[in-house]
Amino acid sequence: SKLGHAAGQPSARDGRPGPAPAAPRKGSRASTSSSFQEEYADALLDAGYMEALVKSTFVLSTRKSHAAGSGYVAANKFLLLALVLWSVACCSIAVYKTFLVPSFSLSMAIALEDVDMVLMLDTARHLGPWRDVQQRAAEQFAQTMDGAMADLRYERRLEGSDFLRSSRLEHNGRWAWEARDVHVRNERDPERPFDSGVRVDGGEFRMAAGLFNADAEVVHNLAHGAGNWQATVGEEKYDGISAWQGALQACQNVFNGSDKERCRQPFKFGSTPCRDVRTPDDCKRHDYCEWQEERCEERTPICRKQFCIILGDSDAMCKKRKVDNLAWGSSTQTVCTDHKDLCPSKDQMDTYGNTVEWSAEYEDCQAEVKSMRYDPRADAMFKGKEQNDQLSELNAHTDIQFIMVLTVPTEAQKQLRLQSEGFREFVSASTGCKFSPDGNGKWVPDETACTKFIMETDSDAIALKSERIKDLMKSGSSRNFVPNPDRDVRYAFFFLGVLNLVFYLLWVRFVRWYAWSRAKARLAAKENGPTQKMIRITKEVVETAAGASEIEMADLRKLRIPVETGAALGVRACLRGQCLRANDAEGVADGRGEPNAHGTAWHFEPVDGAGIGPLTSGQRVRLRNHEGRLLRVWEHGSAFLPASAGSDTDCAASTFVVEVPAGDEGQVHLEDPMRLRCLET
Repeated sequence: SKLGHAAGQPSARDGRPGPAPAAPRKGSRASTSSSFQEEYADALLDAGYMEALVKSTFVLSTRKSHAAGSGYVAANKFLLLALVLWSVACCSIAVYKTFLVPSFSLSMAIALEDVDMVLMLDTARHLGPWRDVQQRAAEQFAQTMDGAMADLRYERRLEGSDFLRSSRLEHNGRWAWEARDVHVRNERDPERPFDSGVRVDGGEFRMAAGLFNADAEVVHNLAHGAGNWQATVGEEKYDGISAWQGALQACQNVFNGSDKERCRQPFKFGSTPCRDVRTPDDCKRHDYCEWQEERCEERTPICRKQFCIILGDSDAMCKKRKVDNLAWGSSTQTVCTDHKDLCPSKDQMDTYGNTVEWSAEYEDCQAEVKSMRYDPRADAMFKGKEQNDQLSELNAHTDIQFIMVLTVPTEAQKQLRLQSEGFREFVSASTGCKFSPDGNGKWVPDETACTKFIMETDSDAIALKSERIKDLMKSGSSRNFVPNPDRDVRYAFFFLGVLNLVFYLLWVRFVRWYAWSRAKARLAAKENGPTQKMIRITKEVVETAAGASEIEMADLRKLRIPVETGAALGVRACLRGQCLRANDAEGVADGRGEPNAHGTAWHFEPVDGAGIGPLTSGQRVRLRNHEGRLLRVWEHGSAFLPASAGSDTDCAASTFVVEVPAGDEGQVHLEDPMRLRCLET
């Protein structure tokens, strides 16, 4: 009674306008007759109409699914083609640039020797008035050496960058993108940037400062920069006479107490042992290797340059001596007793030593300088040691270079000092400086050899000659000025481009496996348990019973089994496929039941009191649910009468008329379409 409103709509079979609404049946209300069209209801139960409806719906859905499937297949084909082309391109680039025409990634390590310097300042009493000038000169000297080391690092890095650029062009070609400069900004000169492949290893400058007169002390330990040690040196520090031997011992103590080892291995860009390299060309490519005696060996360790600089005047002696230790001291007792103004006091002699100097005493200072040097070439067993043993041997010794910067008041006093043969031999043995007479009774130093000895009357001349010390810091400091052309392995990463295709293929296999698994699971569920499935028999949608196959359902309809009153039957809607259900929770009847579910079994009872017999069209019946309660339908909905209500109950709301489509015979069979009309509505 609530199938819908269809007044004035065309017929579903021939497209012609349907007839006027039928007159209300006996027992029905006039309001419902206008909301329902008999022709449309008959069409829903017509087998031909349902066949055409199902067929057209099937065709439309098939076309839709084919269109969607065609787009999906085309998108996957395009994606697969793109991934194949991408993989081929990546593999081609990787093979071409890695094996056929390899690119080279050039790098260079420039090893610089570190420099440690100890500046010993002469603080004899007679230099006190010139204390400020002397300290400013020492500070300027320290800043000059520090700046010289920074300039050396800058120049070597700049030279290495220019050399590496030309080497990169030579190996990779002018037009290759690998030949382009990899710039690193140069703050000093932006027009000449550094190359990122150049690395400077070493070139560290540290400085210490000390004072010496009769005794020596260190006021500033080895550190970067000169420090502010001048503030701690007051006028009280200037006293007595000066002795070089104490200054030399103070230098050696500073270097022995350094927290860093003197020698180290040069920086290694790679980890290939030198002895595994077989050819001279390959040996040159490793900055830490060199070809020696038909094999590739690791280079000699890089050692710090160590300098001990004496900054004073020519009045200093080699060492301090007490009068009591001298055999000739007794011969001076009478003189000093009679002429006290000619001799210092006993306390002064004990503190500062005797001011008389003998030539033989220079041998003690010369031996002190010699003990500070270590030449591994003079050690016959050094070369036969292993690399690590050689390094340990080098770190066990100091190799201190002695530099003397002396001032003299006059040229005559300079010559007076140089006239001493012991002094000249000491200077030659300690600094390597050579002297020769000029024919006028004067001794002249060899300027080309005297880089570590400076004695001048003019401070400007001393500053000019101090530039030689900068050359000592540079000489032999640059190592391994050879580029390292390694194959650019970064192109091998292009092989990873194939992973996109591999991932796509694996994903396709996974999707196919998942779809197959779902289909298999659905098939197993159909075979092993009750399920709801929609089939088409003679182009009609029916619902199979639990455990029955489609062929069995078709055979069931062909058997034309008549429906008996009193039997438990299920009533299913033709279009939605759901069953009439007794909703116990709400106490109503609805169309949301599933086949064979609880509450979907109904018993048809004839109203005329006839016994069990065939159910026929036009017969009036009552419907009892699974609890035996009568179904009642009226304008406000549905409900159930008590189970105690008998078959003789006279209620139009609980009486229904069985109707079958026109053309069918009067008896109702299983799987036949029919309509139940309530007399109340």
